[in-house]
Order: sequence, then C-alpha cells, then structure tokens
Amino acid sequence: MKKLRLYMLAVLTALTASSCSMMIPGSSSSTGSDSGSTSTSTSGTTSSGSSITSTTISTSDGVIENKGKYTVLIYMCGSDLESQNYLASANIEELVSSNISDELNVVIETGGAKKWSSTYGISSTKNSRYIVRGNELVLLETKTRSNMGSYSTLQSFVEYGIKNFSAEKMALIFWNHGGAMQGVCYDENNGNDPLTNYEVKKALTSAFNNTKRTAKFEWVGYDACLMAVADVASFNSQFFNYMVSSQESEPGEGWDYDGWVKYLLNNINVNTTDLLKKICDTYYDKVAETYNSYGGEYRGYNDTTLSVLDLSKAATFDSEFENVASGLKTKITSSSKLSSLVSSSQQFGYDDQYGYTFDVYDADDVFSAINTTYSINISALTTALNNYVIYNKVGKDSSGACGLCLFVAQSGHTSKSTEYNTSNTNYTNWLSINNSYGSMYK
Repeated sequence: MKKLRLYMLAVLTALTASSCSMMIPGSSSSTGSDSGSTSTSTSGTTSSGSSITSTTISTSDGVIENKGKYTVLIYMCGSDLESQNYLASANIEELVSSNISDELNVVIETGGAKKWSSTYGISSTKNSRYIVRGNELVLLETKTRSNMGSYSTLQSFVEYGIKNFSAEKMALIFWNHGGAMQGVCYDENNGNDPLTNYEVKKALTSAFNNTKRTAKFEWVGYDACLMAVADVASFNSQFFNYMVSSQESEPGEGWDYDGWVKYLLNNINVNTTDLLKKICDTYYDKVAETYNSYGGEYRGYNDTTLSVLDLSKAATFDSEFENVASGLKTKITSSSKLSSLVSSSQQFGYDDQYGYTFDVYDADDVFSAINTTYSINISALTTALNNYVIYNKVGKDSSGACGLCLFVAQSGHTSKSTEYNTSNTNYTNWLSINNSYGSMYK
C-alpha cells in the first residue's frame, strides 16, 4: 500500500492510520454505470496509432481544445488517503500550481473516497473527470459513482482519454494504494476492492480495441506502493513502452507532481527516459524532505525505491526467467527450500498486523542464490534484468534494491489461488513452484 512503515506509526500521528497498514480488500465488486454523464460534448474521431485528431470538449466554463502534444491520464482513486488526510487533493494542488499550458493534457478521474477536500468541490458521491489548464482544475464531466477497483471503470476512463485527448505521447498513472499481486487502486466506497493484474489487462485490452488504437501508450506509472513486480510489468508490456514504479512502500504524499510536470512543460518534446528519470529524482528528493520534516530519529531516513523499466525488453526477461524457473521445478521440492532461496534477499511489503504476509523479494539476490545453491546458470537472466531496468533511484535505507521484484506466495493464504493464478501472471513455472511450496511465514 501507499503508506509509511508500521514502526513509524507512533511518530506519524498526522498521517492516516490506514495508510500505515496493509488493507484487506473486501468482496464488493459493483461496477456502477456510465449513466449520469452531465457535461461532456465531443467532436472529431478517435485516433488509431499515433495520428492526432482535433477534438474540443464543451464544459460549463467554456471549450477545452486538445492540441495533441502530450496527454497524461491520472486514475486517482482517493481512498482513505484522501478521506482522512486529503493527500490526493494535495497532489492536485501541485498540478494546479504548475500552470499547465494547453500543449499538455493532464486529465484526472476522481473517485474511490468517502470524503474529498472542499478545495476543488470534488464529489464523493460521483466519479468526476477534470483537466488541469493554467492554474485551474476544469470539470469535464461527472458520472454515476462507480467502483474504481473494477475493470469497467478503468476501461471507460482510458477510452475517454483516447477519444478526446489523443496525443503524440500518452501516459497513464495509477494513484492510490498498491499491494503488488494483490492489486492497485482500492476503492474505499466498495469494500477496498482493488484492480487486479488481470482486471487492468482486461480494461486496457477492451479500451484499445474499442477505440481502434494500435500504438502503445508511452509509459505507465504507479504512484502506489510495491508495484515494481515482474508479473505486473509483463502484463503492461502489451500496452506501454515504459513503466515507472516502486519496490518499496511509498509515503502517502506520493510523487512530486510540481517538479516533474514543470520539467515536462519546459521540455514538451523530451525523451521519455529523461522524463521518467526526472520523476524518480524528484520523488527521491520529496521523500527525503518528507522524512526530514518528521525530525528526530527519522531525519535523514530515506527508503526510496523508484525504477524505470524498458518494457520492450519484457519478453526477453520473461523467457529467461521462465527457463530458470523450469530448472528450479526439479530442485525445489519443499517449502523449506523455497523459503531458504528467498529468505536472504531484500524483502518488501511484509505486514503482520492482520496476520498475513504479502511478500515481494529483491530479484537480484534471488538470482544469485539460484546460481550458488542450485548451480543453475543465470548469466542470461542477469543480462536480461540489467537491460530491463534502465534507471533505478534507491535511498540509503533501501540499499541493494535492484529495481524489480518477484512475488512469493504465503502457504495457506488465498494469494496462492486468487491473486496469484494463471489469470494474473505469465510465469507458469514460477507459479507452479509457488502453488506447491509457497510458504514464507507460518
């Protein structure tokens, strides 16, 4: 989840209590509907591939024109981060203060929180779509409240963005809690239901098909905890060229939108890798500032992890990893052997408050253990990993994190049959090992 570590809870009383703990998703999965739209009027046709179509959107404040340079879609599921501490609204304020020109479309869908700050008049009873223009948050349309943990809500938003704000370069950001293979974007109004890896894939597949889009989005970002997971990246490689995400938990304050958005505005034709590096660097500085503001023993603390993956290298990494996992299937014959393999590596996402774990492990150390313990040649896999992770910003308190994680299931936890199954991963050999021997904590 997007949170601060549990052992900081006593000091960080100003932060939301639930953003300092792993949330258990509920069973609610209502999807709402697209009825209730009140203010959108569009013209023009959708773009296929990288072609740009002129589009105007009528709003109560006038007409918004899409000039097609760059579009960033932000799927902002407010959850308790907003309802208890207004952290989504704080990031919106950063965007609004950036004085965004009409060359850049920053389009936001809000929802998923029981309460929103009154600053921008965002409703908790509806899903709303906005664009940031100049120093204003302009309402595009409102819709009947729908579950942001449902694929259909994400699909609708992505389709809307493609149809109305198609651009030379497009990006999608997930803003909320993240739980690795458990999901992302937990809707507080629907039992904290998240989007699973499968649901994200289903939403994007339908959105691209329905809009006849053939070109990938330039990048996907997770302003959420624990999402730098190989299984997630593998699925995203079908739709995006790059991915930026964190292995570690994120402070609730999230990315530095003011920093990287201003950089993009001043360099609208910037190379994508340079932009994503800027996101990582400004986030690193913001985390350092956040911890320093707490003072005491936490001054100088920095557990930042934010990495950039070149998703064109996903297929090679996936193939090499599955080859190694195939060899491991004949060698890992017990839970203790799997536990021994990963126990010495760096761990992210452990939370015992609710009596379960959600374990994600530093891939680099696992690869080394595979080589030394089981005599499986991992040189090709290591090369694939190094080509995959093209930038990795790591704080001193997460030293050694390589930029990509593997998932290890807990014995007896439903993750072995629900979150980690053939619908949510491409790694059939690693999945087989986990289903047979996943057992980190008993």
